Amino acid sequence: MRVLSELGYDALNAGTGELLAGPTALREIGHGSPALVSANGAFAVQDAPRDALKPYVIKQVGGRRVALVGVTDGGAGAYGSVKPASLPADALRALLPEVKAKADFVVVLADVDLPSVRDLADQGLDVDVLLGARSTIKREPTMIGKTLVANAGGLVRYVDRLTISLTPDGRVASFDYQEVAVDDSVPDDQAIAQLRSAYKG
Repeated sequence: MRVLSELGYDALNAGTGELLAGPTALREIGHGSPALVSANGAFAVQDAPRDALKPYVIKQVGGRRVALVGVTDGGAGAYGSVKPASLPADALRALLPEVKAKADFVVVLADVDLPSVRDLADQGLDVDVLLGARSTIKREPTMIGKTLVANAGGLVRYVDRLTISLTPDGRVASFDYQEVAVDDSVPDDQAIAQLRSAYKG
């Protein structure tokens, strides 16, 4: 979380890994920057602190109010699983009226597998951007209805850069996607290098 703060992250979706860390860890990391968000994972861990997870945060970006909403399906397989409080689509249906009353643009951070990202987009939930993040399979971003769907991955071998242009009424007009390799050509950031060195044994 300290590294993500140094990188300027506004929010981190509380996915399977974060929820499996348990309520003590959630209480420790769920304050400050970046915000830890989840619309359906807040009570997935028994006795999870209610104030550690927020369903969403709203940030000012280019004069617009952008909501960052987190959802998870709980995961499965080698990394374990947790039972979310509700299904991602159900959580979004319940929350979106409140979010859209406060925000001009809605970005959903979805801790779900690649097919489920597209399934969520097909639900007609009226979100502007849907970002999946549990797959190393690269797919070019695409529009499904009025929703821009993208999938991040790469196990930190690269960073996805998605630049979005909007119509006057705030919908996605166009987008530019770039995959930026994180290799030896990228110099170390000194602040992050110092944080990293603290964890080396």
